[in-house]
Amino acid sequence: MKGFTLIELLVSIAVIFLLLGVTIAGYARFSQRQNLLNAGQTMKNVLRDVQSRAFTGEQDCSICDCTPTANTTLLGWYADLSTGQPYSRSLYGQCNANTFPPTPIPFPISADIIITPYLTPPATVRILFRPYPPGTDQSGTICLSDPKLE
Repeated sequence: MKGFTLIELLVSIAVIFLLLGVTIAGYARFSQRQNLLNAGQTMKNVLRDVQSRAFTGEQDCSICDCTPTANTTLLGWYADLSTGQPYSRSLYGQCNANTFPPTPIPFPISADIIITPYLTPPATVRILFRPYPPGTDQSGTICLSDPKLE
């Protein structure tokens, strides 16, 4: 007689499901790591966008008086890294005491990703990019983490 016994078939199926389970678990972790790497690239792009807006002097003339005789000064653009605040995880500009745009531009980073800034001085979690002289008001490191990977 040719063929397989019931025990041989059950063992083969069990081994296949075991390998499939290990593969799916590995792929899920790989996918989470890729999402974290993607968030890091997005954070870098957001900071470059804020820097570019500040260095080019981009401002909203409906909020800031852009006429040559105006006494309005563009302070710069902020990248707000805080959580739970009105401007949290967003970027916005400021002229004197006015902020623009009316609704800050949110970071396109998942809320599952934790942003931990280590800034100098550590008094605030927002970074001001100044138009003149070009630069920032703080220096430091920004760490991104995903609690699902710990």
